[in-house]
Amino acid sequence: MSVDYRVEERLRVYGVEADGEISKFAAADAACTICGVTNWFLERLKAEHRCPWIGGPKNWSRVHIDHIDPADRTSAANLRPLCYHCNMTRGDVKLTDVQVLRKARKFWLAQHPERYLTWLKEVPK
Repeated sequence: MSVDYRVEERLRVYGVEADGEISKFAAADAACTICGVTNWFLERLKAEHRCPWIGGPKNWSRVHIDHIDPADRTSAANLRPLCYHCNMTRGDVKLTDVQVLRKARKFWLAQHPERYLTWLKEVPK
């Protein structure tokens, strides 16, 4: 399992040392905890020049490190992996995960047939 060294370095700053915890963010099968998109899928889109954020920074094609509570920037327990879209949609506004998931589903379904989005999570009822 390949690990992105930049993500590993940032996680160690937050005190995350265990390889299992690091792989939640940096491995190819690491997934956004809100919508479910994986690093593998994002990297594939980028390689095929179909990245939804063409022209953006390289790190848009990987899951990000999100602070669940933006005020708590020191706790490793306060971190989770989110894709660029979910992270930017959530922002500091503190939308609920369900609100962000609704927006993420619209975003992904507008770009790809649902049969290719097997990882996309359903909105709870």
